Amino acid sequence: MDQIMIKLKCENCGVEYHKPADFKKWNDTRPNVFFKWSLSFCDSCRRNKEKEALKNLPEIIKELKYGFKYGDATIERHISDEKKGWVVLGLETTKQKLQIYVTNTGKVRIHDKDGKEWLPSNGG
Repeated sequence: MDQIMIKLKCENCGVEYHKPADFKKWNDTRPNVFFKWSLSFCDSCRRNKEKEALKNLPEIIKELKYGFKYGDATIERHISDEKKGWVVLGLETTKQKLQIYVTNTGKVRIHDKDGKEWLPSNGG
């Protein structure tokens, strides 16, 4: 079956180009910078925009061995069990240290540095 294409005009250089109509549907249902920029810029301008964005990335985010640092926040995987599907993450800022346990079913338990569990009822 032939893919339906939509005609677009690059917001940067004005050239007309085509992209799959699915890009618009996907961007509407789950917004993503790739689809957004693909619908706004021709491939050449989109690639240039991506290169510029990536140049700024080291100033914003620093990759760590088991996580990343973003501004004042450091997020790292402390321990996990790939077979059983659970993970314990650490979230640390200058004001708070949290341990986040995510079960294989997606349930989340959050504990502070003193071991106190954060519950929706106590507001953390």
